[in-house]
Amino acid sequence: MKDRKSIGKLISIIYRYSNIYFQKEFMEYNLGYGQIPVLMYVADKEAVTLKSITKCLKLDKGTTSSLVSKLESNKYIFRKKNQSDKREYNIFITEKAKKIIPKIKQARKEWTELLLSDFSEEEKIMTFNFLEKMTNNVEFLKKKC
Repeated sequence: MKDRKSIGKLISIIYRYSNIYFQKEFMEYNLGYGQIPVLMYVADKEAVTLKSITKCLKLDKGTTSSLVSKLESNKYIFRKKNQSDKREYNIFITEKAKKIIPKIKQARKEWTELLLSDFSEEEKIMTFNFLEKMTNNVEFLKKKC
């Protein structure tokens, strides 16, 4: 492994370019890069809680709360008291959000295609497998936080 580049550095570069791409794509909607995974998670479920968003997206509670508050203030989601547990709120997407979900899906597809544009089908599969394996290798860190 001598003279290899840092994987963390390369992932960081991709992350920054991804951030730039999505910020530009969704600037007119006042939708930030970090809000997109939260919005898509809520859109994919019937009703979610802050706890389920935090767990599924591997965020800390403060980040989740901030992202949800921003989405709520921009009218992309709304909260409703959980009928079985009055201390909790269920989170739902609004009609406004439903209108931009297809655009988000398309932008994600285009970004993935751009990243993998010079890859063979076998390389694409291997890349996803390697990234999933790397993610699994660091999962224990979340439990320590």
